[in-house]
Amino acid sequence: GHSMGNPIFRYFEAWIKYTMGMNAGLEWLANNINTFIAVGAPHLGAQFAVQAAISGLTFGLPITEFDAREMGLGYSSYGMV
Repeated sequence: GHSMGNPIFRYFEAWIKYTMGMNAGLEWLANNINTFIAVGAPHLGAQFAVQAAISGLTFGLPITEFDAREMGLGYSSYGMV
């Protein structure tokens, strides 16, 4: 999945387990989904992107909040936040 396709796949996976039951759902997923690769997934959610843009969230990296904001300004998608 790419970008917002990742949460849609995760929703589908949860839906399968909910509608079929946990054991049957896990079996169906194991038999029908070989591999899932998350590319550009927003797993942390939009609130973290906004927090990073405003306060310079470092995500645990050994950098200052100022450097995190400056680094983020260099990403082409940063302006969409």
